Amino acid sequence: MLQRLRGPVYKIRSSGKSVAGPLLARLNEFVLARSDQSCVKYEIKSLTVEHILPQNVKLGSGWERDFPDEDERQQLVHRLGNLMLLSAKKNAGASDHDFPHKTTYYFTNKNGAQAHVNNIPLTDKIAKLDKWTMTELKTNQDEHINYAKQCWEL
Repeated sequence: MLQRLRGPVYKIRSSGKSVAGPLLARLNEFVLARSDQSCVKYEIKSLTVEHILPQNVKLGSGWERDFPDEDERQQLVHRLGNLMLLSAKKNAGASDHDFPHKTTYYFTNKNGAQAHVNNIPLTDKIAKLDKWTMTELKTNQDEHINYAKQCWEL
């Protein structure tokens, strides 16, 4: 199980759909329960899985600068630590833009104030970052795996 969770979970399918959404939903529920907040059950149909490092990196972009090795990018892009839950509307609007643009779009409300994604702590955590490099991705991956170990007693 841990080997599968450390790999490209976005590509693991069940009934034709990626298992990444339900996995992320369960890990977010686990984190909320640990923080003594009320238990939340997510309506997966209203959420989508966003790749922080995009699946398609444009030449000359900040993503190419921060993740210059294409083979390494392809190994990391579908991993749990590079994925987060978002509403479909927010996900579609940010596209493959660089990290600062994405986070501004994801986490700023119409008035320009900092906004959080209600009850999705693993997504809100990303809002506090000013960059997304190999270091942040790998740290996030390790944290997600540790939550999974605790959640499912692996």
